[in-house]
Amino acid sequence: MVKGESSRFGVSAGRRSIKSGSSVSAVAATQAAEAAEVLAQATGVAHHDAVVVLGSGWDAAADVLGMLVAELPVASLPGFRAPVAPGHRGLARSYDLDGLAVLAYLGRTHLYEGHGPGPVAHPVRVAAAAGARVAVLTNASGGLRADWPPGTGALIADHLNLTFVSPLTGPEFVDLTDAWSPRLRALARAADPTLVDAVYARPSDRKRIEQVADAESVPFTGIWLEAPESVLISRTGQRRNDASDADPEVVRMQRQLDTGSIEWLRLDASGSESTVLSHAIERVRAAISPSPPEKSASTPAS
Repeated sequence: MVKGESSRFGVSAGRRSIKSGSSVSAVAATQAAEAAEVLAQATGVAHHDAVVVLGSGWDAAADVLGMLVAELPVASLPGFRAPVAPGHRGLARSYDLDGLAVLAYLGRTHLYEGHGPGPVAHPVRVAAAAGARVAVLTNASGGLRADWPPGTGALIADHLNLTFVSPLTGPEFVDLTDAWSPRLRALARAADPTLVDAVYARPSDRKRIEQVADAESVPFTGIWLEAPESVLISRTGQRRNDASDADPEVVRMQRQLDTGSIEWLRLDASGSESTVLSHAIERVRAAISPSPPEKSASTPAS
């Protein structure tokens, strides 16, 4: 059951400008450059230092991004589509934040709208072409954690691309190791220590969420799902047009991660979904149920 929506956001630090012949097609690079030029003319800001994409429920956050310099509909920029999701206003704004130029998109195009990954990635490509080297991406997502009430902020340290598509189409390999910037996540956590992590691969992440639950007097049982590498590779190879683009190489890379000592309940996830879920429920119930009192030994009366 979905308990509510967590406000999740990721922070990414760019390393290079958009150029044709790399991981972006010549057409996409040209469109981004053209839109960036129109953006500069419309806002009067020749260079933007950072971009913030505000997803569902995040509009109010724009009020703290600095002094508003300019605003225009995103649909007026080349290559942009007007967002159709409720609450996505379809605006591009330029802010002055203590001398830094911040580009903000209020709303975005989603992949499920059926236009492919290009229009989804286009706004960030335009921001990169406009000079931005830092991107803050936000969204609101459903959650199963009862101890994460609606509005809980969650930092994204990694993710699985569950769309089976990618906007990266060129011949150049893109290293996504730090796509979600550790430095920016650390800054966000320093500004707001209540932010939780959405990935628990590191022992420190697991310990921290346990401490949060303990501080709030919330019962907590961590479950660690695992399966043999051969099973995981077989599953990734069988996926067709579903919600993942992970391949065997991704599986092998993840298996090399140092996860430290796993003290959570370890559960074999190599079976069917229904079997794994049933076992997980049984293990959690057993973990939280009080142990029956031991019977004392007695000597029969003679």
